Amino acid sequence: FNAFKLVSGSRACPRATVCEPASVAIANRFDLLQDETETILIGSSMVRDQGKHFSSKNAKKRTNICYPGAKIKNIVSHVNELRIKGKQSRIITMVGSNDIFSFDKKERSTEVIYKDFVALTDSLNHKTENAVMVGVLPRLRENNFQLSKAIGLNERVKKMFQEKGITFLVYW
Repeated sequence: FNAFKLVSGSRACPRATVCEPASVAIANRFDLLQDETETILIGSSMVRDQGKHFSSKNAKKRTNICYPGAKIKNIVSHVNELRIKGKQSRIITMVGSNDIFSFDKKERSTEVIYKDFVALTDSLNHKTENAVMVGVLPRLRENNFQLSKAIGLNERVKKMFQEKGITFLVYW
């Protein structure tokens, strides 16, 4: 029994249909900074090396503040202590990784972390009209459970931040 079939005289496969190219939405994630006044980037060690890139573009108006190991509650208290020039100042926060991917390996409930994010939104809205939150970023060498926990939390927090008028960015 021979399972192969001899093909000759015509194309073995029908021609593929040609589709119109899909349109791609293009966005500049730095549009927020086009007409900037004072901009403060504050967060855990994830913002540590951003200073040389972020601040160098406009050192007079941009400040980078890093608190290594900071959790959301720590950043809330630091945001409350910030002295800014006015409600038009922009505060960009990048925090949450130390809450999910904890080095002490103590499991924290996403409900507790979510409540901390609610407190952060309240602090940001109290300080400025131009708040931006960068979602929890993935870490190398984390297990799939922790990563899926971060993705799920980002989705929940994104809705809440948007409802409160705060720009939420996810860079996964």
